[in-house]
Amino acid sequence: MHGAMLAGEVRNKIDRVWDAFWSGGISNTLEVIEQITYLLFLRRLDMNQRREENKVRRKVEQALALDDELFASLQSRAFRGEC
Repeated sequence: MHGAMLAGEVRNKIDRVWDAFWSGGISNTLEVIEQITYLLFLRRLDMNQRREENKVRRKVEQALALDDELFASLQSRAFRGEC
């Protein structure tokens, strides 16, 4: 029974996407598939870019954390007169 519900939900989503294309003036099945393919491609590009941005952000955060640790260490050594 659960599989039938899932299939019904998927069918409803597909119908909504088809209706959106139809009301936007695209009724040719090949054009709909082409547009969906293009949108999926753009989504993939966006996801890849976000993943790369997150990698860079994490590296910057790690570098800043190391700088904070180094600064704290140097500050405490200077305070104790070890420099």
